[in-house]
Amino acid sequence: MTYISVVIPTYDRIELTLRAIDSVKTKNPELVEIIVVDDAGKDVFFFPSHNNKNGVSVQVVRMSVNSGAGLARMRGVESASGQYVAFLDSDDEYVEGWIDSLISHSGGGGGILFVGRSIGGKKICVIVRKFL
Repeated sequence: MTYISVVIPTYDRIELTLRAIDSVKTKNPELVEIIVVDDAGKDVFFFPSHNNKNGVSVQVVRMSVNSGAGLARMRGVESASGQYVAFLDSDDEYVEGWIDSLISHSGGGGGILFVGRSIGGKKICVIVRKFL
């Protein structure tokens, strides 16, 4: 059973996307899937479904027309099988332990979970849990 689907939209960023994929690490790789959405880039992202170097399942969805990151994210959500969806931009990387922290804080009830950090002393994503 997939618990968290990580959606990575990308457009002509193969090397950066591969780094982002490999940053998804967890103690429980069977609970996580990565969905890379290729937004019809010129450098076609030919990438067979496989596991990343950390054992997490990876699948690639290709958009037929370049539609922007927002629609690519939505396409990723449509393809997701996890109970929760996390987003990762192709030029970013998750820090060690982030996925496991998300799993441990996500139990129970519906709602929105934000996990944040600070940059230059400014807090990003300050809401930890909000249940509907």
